[in-house]
Amino acid sequence: MEPEVGVDAVSGWGTAVTAGLLEVHEAVREVVATPAVLCVTGVPGIGKTDAVAAALHARRGERDRDAAWLTFRSRPTMPTVRDALWQRLWPGRLTPRSRVDFEHGVTRAFERSPRAVVVDRADVLPKDALEYFAALAEDRHVDIALVVIGSPAWGMTLPKKAPNLYSFTYRRVRLEPLTDTEAVTVVPDLHPVWADTTAREITDLNRHVAGTLHGWHQVTARRLAAAPTPASGA
Repeated sequence: MEPEVGVDAVSGWGTAVTAGLLEVHEAVREVVATPAVLCVTGVPGIGKTDAVAAALHARRGERDRDAAWLTFRSRPTMPTVRDALWQRLWPGRLTPRSRVDFEHGVTRAFERSPRAVVVDRADVLPKDALEYFAALAEDRHVDIALVVIGSPAWGMTLPKKAPNLYSFTYRRVRLEPLTDTEAVTVVPDLHPVWADTTAREITDLNRHVAGTLHGWHQVTARRLAAAPTPASGA
């Protein structure tokens, strides 16, 4: 399962091939092959989720490792976390009330199909949930690659908030906003509407959107909405 919301709502939207995106692709390749834990951080709107999704899509089929996405939009309880994981592994089946049955079912699911588990918006997870995923990734009987996505501030708290997850992390990637130089290079490939835009206008807009892809997505949508509709022929 891939993320529910991406930047592809604008028709013709392309990919910003940045150094950060390439680093995410390399890191995902490594943790999928190992398997291991990857931590991806960056400010909101920087493109973390889409970068991970694109990297996993590129690796699809490697070791038959499908992706199970877990996204929490508010602070969940451990039962909520367990239920979300169970529904990704056993869609449509009721989550066992017994913890023993739950753990057995999780282990059996990973034995049947190795997975890449992505925990998006990990900022909202309590310590016990983060440490649960760390234990899951460390379990020799469970074959998973674990990718956790959060903010830079959250990443800085991991050594204290979830020391086991922090110590077990194999790669850490921090995505940075587009620099003006990067924007001039990659923005014309994001959408045809920017193909003939001057470097000055791109840099001005890049500062306006704080170098975030979400910001570029918004200004692209507004530019397209403001464009005059070609008159139909008689």
